[in-house]
Amino acid sequence: MSQAMERHHEQVSGVAATPGAAWCWRGAGAVLLLLALWVCLQGWATSVAVAAWLGVLTLAALAVALLLTYAAHSLRWVAAASLLLALWGVWVR
Repeated sequence: MSQAMERHHEQVSGVAATPGAAWCWRGAGAVLLLLALWVCLQGWATSVAVAAWLGVLTLAALAVALLLTYAAHSLRWVAAASLLLALWGVWVR
């Protein structure tokens, strides 16, 4: 969702996000957040799933903030690797 912000999009890609692209990033972020919550709900009881989901979101936000600060151009590769790792984790389960 940080890519929906013009400043962060420019940090990562080198060009500013257009308003249409920003809305697409917001939509994709919302869908992925709901998908992550759904995955947590499949594995745990509701209260544990929400707590785990919030904990994972907190760690992910910290990682993104650190990457945007110190290695903005590597955020794409880290995000792609994280997605592949998450898909592998769901598949193995």
